[in-house]
Amino acid sequence: MLTEILGHMDLASQVAIREDSEERVVLNVQGDDVGRIIGKKGQTLDALQFIITKSSIAFPKGGATCYWIAGTTGSGAKAA
Repeated sequence: MLTEILGHMDLASQVAIREDSEERVVLNVQGDDVGRIIGKKGQTLDALQFIITKSSIAFPKGGATCYWIAGTTGSGAKAA
């Protein structure tokens, strides 16, 4: 779902999924436009996390209840 949303935002990025615990999944976004994903004062990132988490509660797969989005720029610098 996150990959599709980022595609609609015209952001070239890759999403890797990592289970942090039974209740937490981390979606790691890598690409050159990670700053645009974060947005001004983190508002875009907050909105994406809200949408992904609410969607996972409404349509559960595997029981994870909390999704976090982390970003890495193309150079490997951590952005969020």
